[in-house]
Amino acid sequence: MTARARILVIDDEPGIREGCRRALTPQGYAVDIAADGSEGLEWVKANGYDLVLLDVMMPGISGIDLIGSIHAHDPETICIVITGYATVELAVRAIKQGAYDFLTKPFTADDLLLAVNQGLERRRLSLEAKRLQAIEAQAQRLAEEKARLEELDKAKVAFIRLATHELQAPIAAIHSYLELMLSGYVPPMLAGKQREILEKAMARAQEQLALLADLLQFGRLREVKTLVQPTSVSLAAGARLPSACPRARTRQLQTLRRLPPRTTRSYHFPREVG
Repeated sequence: MTARARILVIDDEPGIREGCRRALTPQGYAVDIAADGSEGLEWVKANGYDLVLLDVMMPGISGIDLIGSIHAHDPETICIVITGYATVELAVRAIKQGAYDFLTKPFTADDLLLAVNQGLERRRLSLEAKRLQAIEAQAQRLAEEKARLEELDKAKVAFIRLATHELQAPIAAIHSYLELMLSGYVPPMLAGKQREILEKAMARAQEQLALLADLLQFGRLREVKTLVQPTSVSLAAGARLPSACPRARTRQLQTLRRLPPRTTRSYHFPREVG
């Protein structure tokens, strides 16, 4: 039972109105009364109620016609119809309009309390179901947002790793050229500060390689499996030949620049899987 539930009694008979109020108020309910449908509708619009007891036969707006207006204000308001002329046709009409239950005059205080308690429990369960549905919908939205963020994270890691691999080859080549020059394999073409300049360039290249290694390590944090990709041996070897040829010549070694076509080998590159 909801504590301090708000109940409105709409009936043109003063005895019914006051009798309902005297029976319900001691149970902890806040009870208001109205003498006809128009007054009752004004009370509904001004306050809002958990449950409305309304007579069928009243001057102006009938109780059954009033149900639709009450539910337009709050669809979860419980409407219990009070009538002295209970018929099957009336019951069907009232239920179609959204009535929850009937009270046939004359009724006892126990009958009234039973109908009211059951109606308020129905409202509580309905509101709880809606609350749970809202929580479920919110959880679904959060799950979708989490999945979207995970996809963005995958894209970010993939981009970092792609950029790293794309930058690593040229920087490694620069590093190799500088190493050859510092090792004396290439005759010096500059005088004076040649070695100082080359040492600075070497240091910067090493910094870039260290940074790229860190980025690669970051990209491997969530690695769970590898992807086998075919890689052309001709392309891989061709990319390394320019840096290897000077060293080979100093050692009087012959390099083969032509490799058989379609010579491939499978290399394993890490790939993140969500």
